[in-house]
Amino acid sequence: MVPITFSFSKEDMHPTANVSIKNGSSNKRLDFILMIDTGCHITALSFDSGKVLGFNYKEDELKKYATTASGKGIPYVLRNVDLWIGNRLLKNFKIAWFLEEGDNYLGCDILEYFQVILDKKADKVIFIPYNN
Repeated sequence: MVPITFSFSKEDMHPTANVSIKNGSSNKRLDFILMIDTGCHITALSFDSGKVLGFNYKEDELKKYATTASGKGIPYVLRNVDLWIGNRLLKNFKIAWFLEEGDNYLGCDILEYFQVILDKKADKVIFIPYNN
């Protein structure tokens, strides 16, 4: 498999990845930049990003809480999406949709599908797909 390469964010030097996401219940496939967060166990989208994708939330839906580095709990619900990194499609990929503040994160769950190399000296983030 061919590696997929990105650069570190020019603003703050965080490792990032360009992805495309399609909400399973619509035909919207949109591009996002997700910060790679090795402390985040699940890939997550901000409230605003989810709304752009057409996500909806019902008050009686089961909420979970993500604990941030500052210790604050952010409510989220799970959604299944189609997610592309380069030309690699991950169908029905489970993500967290933050119901309040939050950013867009690519979590450690991606490590099931890719070996990820963060090479700050070379300014490269390299995704090597596994054959699964």
